[in-house]
Amino acid sequence: MKRFWLLLLCAVVPPVLLIGGCGGGGGTPAAPTTVTVRGKVETEGSDPAAIAGARVVLGGKTTTTDSNGAFEFKDKVVTAVTRATVTVALSVSRDQYGTRLDDTVVLTIGATKTLETIRLPALPGTGTVSGKVVQSTDGAALVNAKVTLGTGNYAQSGRTDDNGLFQVSGVLTAEQAYRVTKTGFLPAAGVVDNVVQAQTTELPGSIKLVPSGAKATVSGTVRDEDGNALAQATVKSGTVTDQTDAQGRYELANLSAGTQTLTASKDGFNNSVREVEVTGDQGEIDFVLFSSNELGSLPTTPFNLAGRIVDGTGNPASDATVTAVKQGDQTASASLETGADGKFYLFVPPGAYTIRAEKGAQSATKAVTLPTGGQIVTEIVLTLG
Repeated sequence: MKRFWLLLLCAVVPPVLLIGGCGGGGGTPAAPTTVTVRGKVETEGSDPAAIAGARVVLGGKTTTTDSNGAFEFKDKVVTAVTRATVTVALSVSRDQYGTRLDDTVVLTIGATKTLETIRLPALPGTGTVSGKVVQSTDGAALVNAKVTLGTGNYAQSGRTDDNGLFQVSGVLTAEQAYRVTKTGFLPAAGVVDNVVQAQTTELPGSIKLVPSGAKATVSGTVRDEDGNALAQATVKSGTVTDQTDAQGRYELANLSAGTQTLTASKDGFNNSVREVEVTGDQGEIDFVLFSSNELGSLPTTPFNLAGRIVDGTGNPASDATVTAVKQGDQTASASLETGADGKFYLFVPPGAYTIRAEKGAQSATKAVTLPTGGQIVTEIVLTLG
């Protein structure tokens, strides 16, 4: 049975660069067919110069340019199935230069191909980001996943090699968003906290992609505004429902991986609706329900930081300016003014923040960390002084 499945996979896997062909017993497998690919990497502009040390990934295989900017993939096995041509992806990167990505390199089986000269734009003042992409279910490396750093006109994209490793250069410094995609898997996104100029920032751990159609379990705790566990609260996603136990714990099993809308409810409390990315390792998804009798209606806009501002006597401080400042780069992520009840609701990305409240000559600050996984931090109380 094992040999049968190996042969079947050979027939259905799309053509990519392979170390060797698929084999099976009971006969002599067809000899895999190879190609040789050569090329050169130079600077972009009217007076191009060779770029040494550029990383070149071709269909999963990796090499580095020599002192003349030249590279070669010699006699690489590209298919174990009879065919005339294959199409592979080419990714080229070098620190302080932009990354080039071409997903349409056509190779003729049994032939030698010399690519047109690859020219990289010089991007001084930028940095490089590296990391690894794996499958969430078994940790296996994922080849040919597309990794994009930055957004819009400043985005840089590359492909992973056979070991799931990637390197994307020409990335703007400071905090940058990333996105990883691959056919047959759900996309993954995140943030690189600090891209450093002229250095390679390696992402900790691995980026895990979840296979499309995978199932996962979501669990967490439901509490009230004072942090008390709420028993018999209902948490649901679609047709999957659970009620919290005495400790406020719930568990929703067999949810489809991907974006899911979770709703927590209980009589006498405002509902809480959360949109989360279900991946299987998304962490605890906790809810805070606010008493409808005491608070009335909650804001219609999303929030994940909630609290109140009081004066020196403990009374609500209205018209106080509340700002969430990202620790590290000191950028203001969200700001508002309190109403008569002194309460505030802010929506910010996960990270470490300083909550700053100001009213006239009085002020107060408090450090808060918002975890990943769609969680909410409440009970943030600042006393003006």
